[in-house]
Amino acid sequence: MLVVICLCTALVWDLRDNWQVAACVGSAVAMHVSTLVRRLECKLPNYNV
Repeated sequence: MLVVICLCTALVWDLRDNWQVAACVGSAVAMHVSTLVRRLECKLPNYNV
């Protein structure tokens, strides 16, 4: 997934300055890491009722 983030950033590299690219990559990596390390929760009984 990190490769996809880097490829997408490379495509728009010319449209942004260095600070915008750093902010975009930093936020994308932070969201990706937070998704990977989140704790899964079990469904409550009678969840579909």
